[in-house]
Amino acid sequence: MAVSQTITKRSLLLTFNNGVDAKGNPITKTYTFAGVKLGAEAAKIMAAAHAISTVSALNLVSVSLNEKAALVGE
Repeated sequence: MAVSQTITKRSLLLTFNNGVDAKGNPITKTYTFAGVKLGAEAAKIMAAAHAISTVSALNLVSVSLNEKAALVGE
């Protein structure tokens, strides 16, 4: 059976370094931005992520893109 996938929702996650705990392990803080346009190119999403990160006093550790998709059997 063939299955098609349609992306229905995207969210941008920015993870920042937020110091270290008592054992020296890094502490991170993640911010989620919903409503990323479905047709947005990865390079433009990354550029937006870096632009957003410039207003934070914390150092950006990672950028992630979560996608929710509907699967339909054909």
